[in-house]
Amino acid sequence: MLTIGIDFGTTNCSVALWRGGKVELIPLEEGNPVLPSLLCITREGEVLVGRAAIRRYLELMRGSPLRYHFTDLRALTSVYQHDIEAAETLSSDQDGVSISAENLDENDAPARLFQSIKTGLRDRSLSGTTVYGHYYATEELIALVLGEIRRRAEDYLGERVRAAVIGRPVTFAHESASPNEAAETDRTAHERMLAAARLAGLEYAALEFEPVAALRHLRGSLPEGGLALAFDFGGGTLDMALAQVPREGAPEILAASGLLVGGDDFDSTIMQRFFLAHFGAETTLTEKQLPFPLTLLDPLCHWQSIPTLTSPLNAARLLEVQRQANDRQTVANLITLAQQGLGFEFFQAIEACKIRLSSERQTQFTFDERGLCIRQIVARERFVAAIGSYLERIERTLAELLASAGVTAEAVDAVLMTGGSSLVPVVQGMLRRVFGDKVRVGDPFTSIAAGLGIIAAEEDVLSSVAEATSSATAARLAAEAVTLGETVEFDRGHQVLQGLVVRRAGGRMHDAILVLEYWDPEIQEVVSTMRHETKVRRLAHPG
Repeated sequence: MLTIGIDFGTTNCSVALWRGGKVELIPLEEGNPVLPSLLCITREGEVLVGRAAIRRYLELMRGSPLRYHFTDLRALTSVYQHDIEAAETLSSDQDGVSISAENLDENDAPARLFQSIKTGLRDRSLSGTTVYGHYYATEELIALVLGEIRRRAEDYLGERVRAAVIGRPVTFAHESASPNEAAETDRTAHERMLAAARLAGLEYAALEFEPVAALRHLRGSLPEGGLALAFDFGGGTLDMALAQVPREGAPEILAASGLLVGGDDFDSTIMQRFFLAHFGAETTLTEKQLPFPLTLLDPLCHWQSIPTLTSPLNAARLLEVQRQANDRQTVANLITLAQQGLGFEFFQAIEACKIRLSSERQTQFTFDERGLCIRQIVARERFVAAIGSYLERIERTLAELLASAGVTAEAVDAVLMTGGSSLVPVVQGMLRRVFGDKVRVGDPFTSIAAGLGIIAAEEDVLSSVAEATSSATAARLAAEAVTLGETVEFDRGHQVLQGLVVRRAGGRMHDAILVLEYWDPEIQEVVSTMRHETKVRRLAHPG
C-alpha cells in the first residue's frame, strides 16, 4: 500500500515519499513542494488552498474599504464589503461621532480566510464555525486542506493514496498548562487530527512527532545509539526532542518540549519596534500633546487584526484623530494601510526583511503599494535586542530539556535545526554557543516531510482511522453535519422524539447547541428545546 509522509505545518505543508532508495518530494503547487497552510472559502462556494487562497482573498478584498468581524480562532476572518465613508453610515461633529449602521448580514461577506488552522486543534472549546450557512467542524476545515494535498499527491504519483504518516508537534498545549490539562489537550488534538485524516479520504494514518521525523536524516552519521537533538522552529511553534538514534528503527525519545513561539512572533515584534512610528505611534494630538490612542495601534501587531480598523467606529475615530494629529501624514498612512487591505502584503514585506537580516547586518525596508510608501533601515542588532525575551524563553526551555533527560550539552552528538525560523542567525548562534560545531541546519521547509516519508516506508505504524476515531468524536462530527431545517431524533426521558433544527445557539465559533422545535404530545403544542450536538441523531433519510 502506497504511504506518504505529510508535514501539515502551522504555516506550510509538504509531502514526501521514500522510493528507489531516496526521498522524493512531491510538488503541491506550481511545481513547488511547499504549500502555504491557507484556506479560502468564497461566498460563491469556491474552496481554494495555498497561494491560490491568499490571491483570491486579496482580490476580493481590493476595490473598496472593508469591514471585518473577528472571532476566537486567530485564523478566521469574515470579510465585509462596506464603504465606511458613506454619508448614511457615519456622521461627525465637534462633539464626536455617531454611528447609524453597525450590523451587516454575514452572507454579504465575499470570502472567509483561514490561516494557521492547525492551531484550532488544541482548543477543546472550539468545535468549528458556520460559513455561509454551512457548519464546518474544525476537523472538516483541516480536511479541506489535507484532502487537497492527498489529491495532488495522487495526481503526481498516478495512483491512489490511502495512507499517510502525518507530523504533529511534541505538545499541543501551552507551556503554562497543568500536566492534566496538557494531557487532555494533547489527547483531544491527536484524535481530532486523525478524524480530519479520515474526512480527507485517508483510510490509514499515523501521527509522528515532527522533530523525531527530522532526526531520520541523521542516521548513519552518528555512532550507534548516538544522542541527537531536533530543533524544529517554524512560524507558530518551536518543538525540541532529544533522542537516541539507532542505525535502524525509530529514535528513542529521552525528552521533548515545545513552545508556542515562532517566526510570526518575530514579525510582530519587527512591526512594533520599527514601524509603529510610521503609523502614528509617536504622533501627539492637539496643542495639549495628548498621546496617540493605543487601541488604534494594537491591531497592527498581526496582519489578521489590521482590518478591524475599518469598522465604522474605528474608521470614525481615525478620521477624528487625523484631524487632531500634529503629524497627519502618519495617521494617513494608518488609514491607507487599513482601508486598502494592505496588512497581509505589509507583513509579507516584514518577513522578507527578516530573511534578509539572516545574511545582512542591516537592510533597507521599502514598501510602496496603493498610496502607502514606507522606508526604514532595519539593523540586525536592534532586531536581536527586540526579540530578546523570546530568545531567553527558548534558551531556558532548552536547558530544562537537557536537565530533564540528565544529559549535558557535551554528551549530545548532533543538533539538527529545521523550520523556517531556524534560518535566523541569532537563533543559530544561540545553539552554537551551547553545542559548538555539532549544529547542522537541514532544509527548513521539507526536512520533516522527508523524515515522515522514510517512516512511512520503513515502519509498520499505521492504523485504521475509522477505528482510531472515538465514538464520541464520530458522534460529534455526525451531529455537526446537521443542517438547518433538518429533522433529527433526540431523547427526552424514556421517549424518543423528533424535532426540527431551527438554529444553532452557540455563536459563530462554538455552535455546539442546537435549537429544536418539536410537537410535545403531552401538552399538544409545538415547543422549543436545546440539545448538545452529540445528543441528537440524524435520521437515515432526513426530511
